[in-house]
Amino acid sequence: MANIFSSNPFICDTDFTSYRTATGASFGIKPSKVVLSVGAATSVAGVVTVTRPADSAVIYPPLLVGASPANTELYVDDPSSKAALNWNDFAVTGLTATGTKMYVWYNI
Repeated sequence: MANIFSSNPFICDTDFTSYRTATGASFGIKPSKVVLSVGAATSVAGVVTVTRPADSAVIYPPLLVGASPANTELYVDDPSSKAALNWNDFAVTGLTATGTKMYVWYNI
């Protein structure tokens, strides 16, 4: 599967360096739910990061991944119940290396 940005939630299983470049959007998103799960095979230990492309600043806490069976949910977060997140532009790394998928429900 390749990254699917045209749905809500969007689904990513490969790293990308800029949401705005990948989608052609002129604006970012406001995540309302974030789920990290294992893909079709056992995950590999590593870290999934969400950073700002302009300066590599961390905009979401790093997600530690251990070896887990396929289709296991590793993290579920409902950030809308906390301070609102605003991901104007962001990069996600570690999905490819760990064999995980990130689902992000969002508002614009």
